[in-house]
Amino acid sequence: MRHIWSVICQDAVIDKNSNAVSLFKCLEGFSAKFAGPQLPSDIPVACKFVTLWSRSEMSTPEKGSARIRYRMPQGKEVEFVQYEVDLTVQSRHRTVLDVQGLPYQGNGVYEFILETQGEDSWRPVTDVPLQVTVEHAPASGKQ
Repeated sequence: MRHIWSVICQDAVIDKNSNAVSLFKCLEGFSAKFAGPQLPSDIPVACKFVTLWSRSEMSTPEKGSARIRYRMPQGKEVEFVQYEVDLTVQSRHRTVLDVQGLPYQGNGVYEFILETQGEDSWRPVTDVPLQVTVEHAPASGKQ
């Protein structure tokens, strides 16, 4: 199977009649402010990771496995999700994954690394960077 594109966005809407996808507020990064004594270990952000796959040979049905790993700026990685891509009926397959919160370990570039499974191992297909900046919000309240 062949990877066509991947995007992180705030919303994705698929038209029922044409099957066309509209991506809204594509994210290259974001910043957030948190009140409290320390920064969070998880960021409560809601977004979507959208990927389009196609058959390697358009006339040959195929299936495969894909996964997304999440790499933090200091190099720590976690497996985010693993899923099947079925190209046996249609020649293209779109995956829309809901992301509800992200592990956080400091400001910097976080990467979503998309991989496919080969015979013996996983191989990277692409990575989608996301610049994350988190700051302490000023304490509110009367003195």
